[in-house]
Amino acid sequence: MKDGKKLKKKGHLSQEEEQLAESQDTQYVAMREQIDKKAVDKRTQQLHFLDAEKPNKHVVFVDEDDLADRSSSSSSSKSTGKTLKEFNLAEYFDTHPMLLQRKANRLRLKQLETKLLTQPEPMAAKEAYHELFQLQERAKKLRKVREELELRTNLRKKGVAIQVAEGSKSKPAQYRW
Repeated sequence: MKDGKKLKKKGHLSQEEEQLAESQDTQYVAMREQIDKKAVDKRTQQLHFLDAEKPNKHVVFVDEDDLADRSSSSSSSKSTGKTLKEFNLAEYFDTHPMLLQRKANRLRLKQLETKLLTQPEPMAAKEAYHELFQLQERAKKLRKVREELELRTNLRKKGVAIQVAEGSKSKPAQYRW
């Protein structure tokens, strides 16, 4: 209380979210949340997260007998242990050694010779992932605002509301009737 007036406790909403909650209806916020969720789903289907940063766990299973046959055709004096160490991944995947780190769209040498390639735009993909992240964050904020608005409308209804749990930054207070 300050000067005889009851002050609102600082809720779990930021100032921007509080302004949205004061100015908009629950149904509008729910609609915007659905639109953003669908946009996130659509964007994730387009991006596929193929070039996302993750450890490379590609395992190539090579038969030592096949290596021995390959090495015996070229030189019969090599042992299988030595040929495993000298195994050429670029030759195995039939691609250029510079493309071995790519997880997706690893072109073969024949494709590289026949196609005129343009330099890929890594910033475009980075911007798309950034936009996807922004959409996800906005959907989370809208969910918080919708939950708060639903709580407010439920508190205005008839009946005695007893607070069960205190609200936190991520969720509003919980009540039971």
